[in-house]
Amino acid sequence: MPRKLYGKGVVGSQPNEQAPRADRILGAWLQTDDAGKPQSVTIQYESSGKHIDLEVSFLNAMFLLSALKSIQLDTKTPFPDDPRAPEVEDSGSAHYFAHRFLQMKRPAFARA
Repeated sequence: MPRKLYGKGVVGSQPNEQAPRADRILGAWLQTDDAGKPQSVTIQYESSGKHIDLEVSFLNAMFLLSALKSIQLDTKTPFPDDPRAPEVEDSGSAHYFAHRFLQMKRPAFARA
C-alpha cells in the first residue's frame, strides 16, 4: 500500500531538512497574547538526552492535531492515556500507550 499523505507534502529531488528525532515527547504549552487569544504552541521533546523546544503557530498546531486525529482514526488506534478507558488509569505516560499499541493487532497496511 502506498504511503498516505495527510496534508500537503513537498516531494522533490533535494532531501528535506529534519529536526532532531523526538525520542520522547515531554509536553506542550500554549502561548497567548495579552487578551488571552492563542498565538502559538510550544512542544518540548527529548532527543539524545537533550530537551528541545519546537514552537509552532496556533493554526499550524491545530492542523497537526487534525492530521494526527486522521491517522488515529485510519489506524483504529486507541487514544493514549484516555481517562475514559479504565485500564489506562494507572498508566501515567505515553510509554504505557506505546507498549499497549505494540501489543495490539494492527491492520495489514500498518505492519512493517
